[in-house]
Amino acid sequence: MTALFELNKINYSYNGGFSALTDVSLCVNTGERIAILGANGCGKSTLMRVLSGLTHPTSGNILAFGEPLTEKSLADEKFAFGFRRRIGYIFQNADAQLFSPTVREEIAFGPLQMGLARADVDVRIKDLSELMGLTALLDRAPFQLSGGEKRRVAIACVLAISPDALLLDEPTTGLDPRAQYWLVELLQRLHESGKTLITATHDLNIVTTIADRAIVFSEDHQIVADGSASDILADHDLLVRVNLIHPHLHRHNGMFHAHPHKDAHEHRS
Repeated sequence: MTALFELNKINYSYNGGFSALTDVSLCVNTGERIAILGANGCGKSTLMRVLSGLTHPTSGNILAFGEPLTEKSLADEKFAFGFRRRIGYIFQNADAQLFSPTVREEIAFGPLQMGLARADVDVRIKDLSELMGLTALLDRAPFQLSGGEKRRVAIACVLAISPDALLLDEPTTGLDPRAQYWLVELLQRLHESGKTLITATHDLNIVTTIADRAIVFSEDHQIVADGSASDILADHDLLVRVNLIHPHLHRHNGMFHAHPHKDAHEHRS
């Protein structure tokens, strides 16, 4: 398998010295489906921004497609164009991603920046709007849309550049159950078409459906586990230790449920 990303001892600290990533080393191969797991504030979103080239490590090094991913390399127009063309990043908050006056122009923005002819861009808009259920919304302003609709527009904008890999930061946040089901199905289809998927989430109930491999962060911003998604979710003690589940939650039929106290019946009696 070909390495998409290689991270070696990545550290990141915010102004003031607050650590967000500590000695993070990992390799992501093309075609993988990976879930990045951890409690809120553990560093998942920071890692996603590092992978997307929007944030640069305080120390350590990262390779993308075998080449250094740095501020200097992204200042090179050829490298930056190739990297942005191959990596699509979907923000946790869709409002941070949408800025055009209409949905149509949102979807068109990326391909036009890549130099595609407007006629070819219009074909992509038509195909993606049908795929994403956005046809009736093309002339609407993004700020007028619901949270689920904005999420669909944000994904369509990324897919419009046909990237090799998708980075998704908490993609189910704020979605109702029907929209979540739609998103999970879409991610399955995208992987079947050959896309590499890296999804940061704390929604454990979707992990084995969208990922084969899971990487777990502790609350001190370090990777503490890396293995098959099914094995990670079966490790109850690990999930409790990293504050992903309450001790009374247990997995049954792929979903996490509260475990009733053994004396609940006596209390009711």
